[in-house]
Amino acid sequence: MQQGCEILLVEDQLLVVADIRQKLELAGHRLSGIARSGQEAIALFEQKPPHVVLMDIHIAGDMDGIETARLLWQQWDVPVIFLTDLRDNLTQNRAARTGRSYYLNKPLSNLQLAEVLQALFPGTPTYPRRSKALFPDAIFCRDTRKQLDFRLEIARIRYLQSDGNYSRIYYDEALQWHIEGKSLQVLLEELAQKEGGSHFLRIHKSYAVNMQHVQGRKGNELLLGPVSLLVGRSYRDTIFPLIR
Repeated sequence: MQQGCEILLVEDQLLVVADIRQKLELAGHRLSGIARSGQEAIALFEQKPPHVVLMDIHIAGDMDGIETARLLWQQWDVPVIFLTDLRDNLTQNRAARTGRSYYLNKPLSNLQLAEVLQALFPGTPTYPRRSKALFPDAIFCRDTRKQLDFRLEIARIRYLQSDGNYSRIYYDEALQWHIEGKSLQVLLEELAQKEGGSHFLRIHKSYAVNMQHVQGRKGNELLLGPVSLLVGRSYRDTIFPLIR
């Protein structure tokens, strides 16, 4: 089960704060702080960086939630989940241009929030780093079926699959992500620029495997826990000598 997140809530309506606090605590999350303005949010963030920021777009003070998120993003690689009761495209487009951001309508739905947090932190949530770090050990992708962005730690990606117009990323043993518009080759090129990316090797026209997860070989197949993948004929001379 995923560990709860530390969440900074930026909201200036007391009744809404009480409702959100109750929902978050019942879902196993913790509030690292509550801010009523952008200035207060930045100050609280600097004192105790949370895993994620839950940000009302329309807040008190000189800055709205989108501007506050932009200032946070200049210093920290932190996901921001925007909350608003407005559904206009202009607001959504402004929010979407603000770093790593997500968008939920009020009233807050615990189910929708859980889906976003699961996409952000498939395992244990990690605290944000300074943006200059750029997560050298992870990649960012968008699941085109769930319409969610997510961060995946490279060491936990087991294998990649080409699937028609999609690529699939298999993460840990159960999670699977669908990426449209990125070929297997493009994903491999992105991984090659990251720490741990050199462990990914093409074994078939449709598969690339993180060799760190390979547990052995059976005939012409590689064993990855409960999964076995066929090694294409043209790849066998390269791959099989690497299997102990």
